[in-house]
Order: sequence, then C-alpha cells, then structure tokens
Amino acid sequence: MLGSQDPPVGDVALAVLASSPDAFVLLDRELVVRTWNPAAERLLGWPAADVLGRPDPSLPDEGHHDQAAALRRLFLDPAPGDAVVVERQRVDGRPVRVVLRGSLRLGPPADPTHVGLFLAPASPDDERLSRRNALSRDLVSAVSEEDVVATVTSAVLALTGAVDGVVLAVCPSGKHLHGHRAVGSLQEQAEALELDLAAPGPWRVALRGDVGRGLLPVGDDALPSLFLPMGPAGSGWVLALRYRGEPPTAPDLVSMAGAVADEAWMGFQRAQLVSELGGKIEILEATAAVASSAGLDLARTLSAVARAAATALSCERVGIYLRNDEDEPVLAELHATDLDITTEAGARTAREALERRELVLVQDARTCDFLDGPWHATEGAVAVMVMPLSLADREVGALVVAHTDAHPRGFTNLSQQVGTAVAQQAALAIEHARLFEAEHASVQRLTELDQLKRDYISGLTHDLKTPLAGLIGFVETLRRLGDDSTEEQRQRFLDVMQRQAARLVLLVEDLLLAARAEDGTVTPRDLRPVDVGALVAEAVESYEPDRRARLDHRPGSGPCRVLGDRAELQRVVHNLLDNALKYSEPDTTVTIEVAGTDDVVVRVRDRGAGIPAADREQVFQRFGRSATGREAGSTGLGLFITRGIARGHGGDVTIEDPTDGVGTDVVVRLPCRPTEGDV
Repeated sequence: MLGSQDPPVGDVALAVLASSPDAFVLLDRELVVRTWNPAAERLLGWPAADVLGRPDPSLPDEGHHDQAAALRRLFLDPAPGDAVVVERQRVDGRPVRVVLRGSLRLGPPADPTHVGLFLAPASPDDERLSRRNALSRDLVSAVSEEDVVATVTSAVLALTGAVDGVVLAVCPSGKHLHGHRAVGSLQEQAEALELDLAAPGPWRVALRGDVGRGLLPVGDDALPSLFLPMGPAGSGWVLALRYRGEPPTAPDLVSMAGAVADEAWMGFQRAQLVSELGGKIEILEATAAVASSAGLDLARTLSAVARAAATALSCERVGIYLRNDEDEPVLAELHATDLDITTEAGARTAREALERRELVLVQDARTCDFLDGPWHATEGAVAVMVMPLSLADREVGALVVAHTDAHPRGFTNLSQQVGTAVAQQAALAIEHARLFEAEHASVQRLTELDQLKRDYISGLTHDLKTPLAGLIGFVETLRRLGDDSTEEQRQRFLDVMQRQAARLVLLVEDLLLAARAEDGTVTPRDLRPVDVGALVAEAVESYEPDRRARLDHRPGSGPCRVLGDRAELQRVVHNLLDNALKYSEPDTTVTIEVAGTDDVVVRVRDRGAGIPAADREQVFQRFGRSATGREAGSTGLGLFITRGIARGHGGDVTIEDPTDGVGTDVVVRLPCRPTEGDV
C-alpha cells in the first residue's frame, strides 16, 4: 500500500510507485514527506504512517543542513544523471548508505511544488561511482593546478587504494619524463624525479596509450606502481600510482583509474589555460598601468613607472637605470617600500643585464657576485630580476626589481613574463619623455637664440645708427655753414667725422670676424712675432685722457712674445679693455696685468657687478650676453670674437673669480713663442 497525504500524482502513478523496487519518497518544498512507498519502509525502517506530514526523519542530524540544501536544489535543477551516494538514518538510529538513482519534479516547470526521490541500497560499485562522479564535478570546478592536485589526491587514492602517486610529463627536450606534481605529500621528491625515455620502462608503455606496471622510485624507496596514460595518445603525460602491495588487476578498477587519469589531465589543461589567461590579463593590466603612468615630464614619468612596476610585480624595490653620455648605466629612479635607501649604487647590477642583453634572474641574492647597492643580500635583497629597457636593438637602460626580507619570496614564470612586458612598456614611456624633454630643451634654446638675435640686431642697428647719424649731422652742418665756417671748425668737424667713420669700420669688421668665427676659431692671416706687452701698452695709450686715467697697467718684466696676427690680437686687447670700462663704475679702476712664462697671460680685472657663474659660458656664445650685458646694450659679439681669435692662435679666453670677490677677471692665455725682434 502506498502511504500518501494528498500527493499531486494520479492513481496510475500511485500504483506504479507502490510496486517500484526502489524506495520512493515525495517531499514538498519544506521537505515534508507527502509520499512514502513500502520499499522506503523496508530500506529506512520508518513506517509511512509515522512520517507522512512530517519533515523527512531519515535525514541524519549531522549534515542535515547540507543534505537539506542539496534536496532543495533539486527543486531548481534537473536530477543528476549519475548515481549519488548519500547517508540516511534508519528508525533504529543506525546510518545507512543509499544511492539516489533518480528524481522527478512535480508542479509547474518553472516553480515545482514537489520532488520525488528514488533510493536504493548503495553497493561498493555505487560508492566508487559516486566518488568518481564527485571527482568529475570537483575537477570541472578546479581553476588551478593546486585545486586539481588536491582533488585528485583526495579521490584517486580512496578509489584505487594507492598510497601516493606522481603526475609525470615529458620535458621540452623529449628525452626525459619529469615529475610534475605529487599525488600526496611528496612534492619535493616528485620534482626531483627524472625517468630516461631512451631506457625501457613501464612509463614508455603508458606514453603509448596502454597501462604499464612496474616500480616507480620516489625518494628513498621504489614501490610497485600502475602507470596510466593521461589524455590522448602523444600528450606526454602519465599518472603513476604507487601501492604497498601489487597494483589492482580488476578490469573495472583499472578502467576507473584510467578514466580518472584522463579527467585529471583535462583538469591540468584547463588549469593551465586559466593560468595563461590570468597571466595575460595580469600582463595587460601591468602594461596598461605603466602606459597610463607615462607623461611628458621625465622625472614624473620615472617615478610613476617605478611605482607601477612595483605594484605589477609585488616588489619592495624598483630601480631604473639610464645610460649616460659615456654609455654607462646611472641610477635615475629608486622606489623602495621596505626601507629608506639613499645610496645611488647598483650600476654594476644594471650593467650585467645590459651586457647580456636579456633578462637576468637571481632567485637567491646570497649566491650572486655582481649584485651591489640596494640589490645586495646585505641590504636585505632576497631575489632580484634585471630587465633591459630596449627599443629595437638599442638598450636605453635597465629595470631592476627585488623581493626583500620584508616579504621573502622568489620570482615565478609569470613574474618574468610580466616583468618583460613592463620593461618594454617602460622603455617606450621613458624614451617618449626623454625625447620630449630634449625637444623642449631644443625649442627653448632656439627661442633664446632667436631672442638673442633680435636683441643683437636691435643693438647693432643702434650702434650703426649712432655714428651714421653723427656723420650725416656734421655733413649737414658743414653744408649749412658753407664759407661762414672757420678753418678750426672744419678741422674739428672732420676729426669727429673721421672717428665716427672709424667706429663704423670697427662694427663692420666685427661682423666679418664673427662670420669667420662661426666654428669657434679665427685663423690668423698674417703670422708675425708680436710683443703682447708692447701691444697692451699701445692700447692703453690710445684711449682719451679721462678713460686712460682709469686704466691701471701693470706690465710684466721683459717681452712677452707670441707668433700671431697683430691686428687681430690688437682687437682682442681693445675688446677686453672696452668691456671692462663699459661695465665698471665711472670712478673705478680697471687693472691690466701681463705676464709671460710658459704662456703669455693678459688679465683684465674690472670692478663692476661681475658675471654670474651660470652666465660665464653663455657670454662667449654668438649673441650671448649676461644680464649686465643686456642692460648695457651689448651686441653680444665682443667676447665671441675675442675667444675665436685666441683659439685661432692656440690659446683661449676664460672668466675667473677675482681674488677679492669684486668684479670680473677676464684672462687671455696665448702660447709663448720667443722670437727675435718685434713688429
């Protein structure tokens, strides 16, 4: 008789269920029993009269919530296609293992109101099949090799009776079968395992697709083992299960073990694909982070790239080294989160990667002799990775990252892939910033030169206009006076006009000399012995009395002869004296010292505002002037021409700090060439 309480089934169905050899239990959504057939009474011992209308009493107290949740899922999901073994509780309190052979849902398809369960006593085969199905479900959900190994270890050993095992894989060279993963707790010993494929062995049988039997040495012992092919033939994977006694020979057990090996292989492949996908995503995220940190300011770009690399590689230290003009790596940025590092060492570490032109990996800093600075073990470095920053065939520098004793660990294969991608993106970001910086500097320099040219043209126009205006003025005056002018007036006017014309000639000569000095030197045209001391004395005497009174001439003892162009050397002396008088206060003295030993030295010291150290090379450039030069209306050609002439004679002109710290010392040095006679 089928016990029921308003079951939502027809009379025909009730008759079928009553005669079913399997126990049938019908539950509503609250897991209250609505139908309990005689087979259920026999299997579980609970009479239908005692359970109808009550929550299912056969659910054991321990694990009740887990089983209840599983039953409720049957209201939402179709019944499992394979048998599932579960534990129930008999009326006498004894546990009983039953197999769920099937289920049906009753009511609207989208919202069933009842679920029926077909139960039968579980056999050993059912137990194995249930575990096999559980293994399959767990392997499908495994997303990492660790998950796959844990699932295989927990299920395979129980299913096959093995004590442990090893997943073996053919190495890239194809010569050996290496231990890939341990099924059990012997991972270190499994990784050290290496089987020669050239020698006969049961593993070669498994690689061909058949089951092999023999000894597998792991660690210090070799146990009888079952070698099972994993995956399709030619995959290069083998599952070796070790036993204390002889491996099983029952076809059903061997067949089940082989099926598990195939599913484990699929689990490893799936985990590898997930890992590769995760790695690619990580690489994309890392390169995107570096790319987004790129900017036009080099210092900010270096800092942002270092921080992004530290985040992408989970490193405590990151260093960026860039090649200098001597092609040597120099530390450009150092990022450290584990301690405050102020050292700028470490170039030797970067140089190693640049010389090898490839990624350099050091998993133990204590064993490496080229690590230095923040990458040395004594500075807390544990593992170091150095990557060239390359653009095409050119290395612009190196990226160095390190794990430290703050978080001691090594670099994985994925870390190396991420590091290589980060280095490539970092090289682009840094080079773009460097190119922009160089271009910006060039534009700024061109802008400055353009301004200097405009100032020069303005000053030159003024300098040319002044003597021309004077000449025209005196010509017009002479023409207006005509015969009314006296001889004395005409002579005075002509003297002034001559001086103005001479001034024009000097300006034109300056322009010509500047054109000749474009390459930095003026080649002398008329080489003769010249006494520089006498030349300076003549220049001093040529000035008007009020200006000459401000010149303190201190000649050296004896002649100071050089071989040169007298007119050009005279221009050098006059340029220096004119500048010194122009930039000195009206009531101050300009000192001129002449000395001759190995070189002839002319030192002109003014008492003006001086030239800042930052402007000292600038004033020797074409159109170059200091701030005081701009205020004085200088054309910016005087010192440019002076240095060009001096260098053309094998010497030079420099600016030095005066001994008393006031004014400017301009020093001309010319090679001394003693000769007989002066011109």
